[in-house]
Amino acid sequence: MNGRPDLEPAILGIIAYPVRKHLLEEGRWDALIRTLAEDRPALAQSLDPLPKWVPASAWSALIDLWMREVGRERVVATGRDVIIDQLTTGRLAHLQRSWQRAFGKSLSHLARLVPHLWRASMRANGRIRVMDRTDGFVRLRLEGAPFVVGSPGWQALLEGGGVGLFAHAGVSAQVKLAPALLDPTSVDALFAWR
Repeated sequence: MNGRPDLEPAILGIIAYPVRKHLLEEGRWDALIRTLAEDRPALAQSLDPLPKWVPASAWSALIDLWMREVGRERVVATGRDVIIDQLTTGRLAHLQRSWQRAFGKSLSHLARLVPHLWRASMRANGRIRVMDRTDGFVRLRLEGAPFVVGSPGWQALLEGGGVGLFAHAGVSAQVKLAPALLDPTSVDALFAWR
């Protein structure tokens, strides 16, 4: 489920970079790194500069710290903006274009792009499965990603990314991430649209 056991769970640096860029533009990055370094210096050092693979433990600590400072709504909005940019001209644009050629504008198929985006941007950080899919609703499950399960900030950032995925397709969607009811070691992502 998590890939090779000898690999540390991580997010691809080029995927984390747009969030870092946003935090730099807001003048928050350096202050967040300094604050994180006070309690967890090794985590802070692993983030600055961003490596090719950013440790999930450090990323979740940073995003949670940021969310405590700016609030959940701001983190969700940033996740939305970042994914729209990445799907339009960024590192994920090629995946989105090939998926759209294959499935057109089918919204339930659009949500099924998420596992592929996850696999392309994570290392040893769980997997996403499609659990339920009906017209106007998809439930995905993220399994084997303890840093996401334990990180309200990362969950908020991913919610925003889900909203952005649909907004990029011109659709208003509601997205909610929460611990799975019957499996608290997993996170369910619910996508609903009209």
